[in-house]
Amino acid sequence: MNRPVNASRNLAVLDRIDPHANSAGAIGSRCPAINAAIIARPDTPKRITVNAVCPGYVDTPMTDASIANVVARTGRDSTSVREYFAGQQPTGRLVSVEEVAAAVAFCVANPSVTGQGIVVDGGATQS
Repeated sequence: MNRPVNASRNLAVLDRIDPHANSAGAIGSRCPAINAAIIARPDTPKRITVNAVCPGYVDTPMTDASIANVVARTGRDSTSVREYFAGQQPTGRLVSVEEVAAAVAFCVANPSVTGQGIVVDGGATQS
């Protein structure tokens, strides 16, 4: 059984800081869950599941690059930008790579989960 999982950042938080800071680096649409639902529906009888994992700010070099981009465009210092990113998530910290991987594993392991967007951002985005 095929189980593709799209991973796309939750860009809404970054847009509040600088609407142009991440425009060049976006992958997919701003709502990959909608794409997953559209793609999954016709393929469900073929036993193909399609889901999207939408993390907030993950403690990775990609987030470091986003922070550097905001610093370059706004003149803010990197520590305050990193703290701002972390503070946008109710957990008060960046998401770990392991937390995102667990959400992907959940989508892959469960054949009844399809056409879903799993947000992994510490509760910042409520569905």
